[in-house]
Amino acid sequence: MEESVTVYKITPELRKAITEARLAKKMSQKDLATSLGVPKEIINKWEGSGKGLTGIYTPSNKFVVSIEKVLKVKLPRLVKIKT
Repeated sequence: MEESVTVYKITPELRKAITEARLAKKMSQKDLATSLGVPKEIINKWEGSGKGLTGIYTPSNKFVVSIEKVLKVKLPRLVKIKT
């Protein structure tokens, strides 16, 4: 019997919402990264910005909540995918 595993995936709506909220606060990716205690490259990968990137990394739910607190916005949630 195979066990299913739940994984979470970042949606295009969440990537866009993070980017738009960050820009509305006039924050750079580096500013947001510093506030969250992560490298700037992580924000870049969450947002899917840069050449060929499409949101290849998914923040944990903990980070989604932290981003909401820093940017003072409500963000879409990650999508559950059962494998």
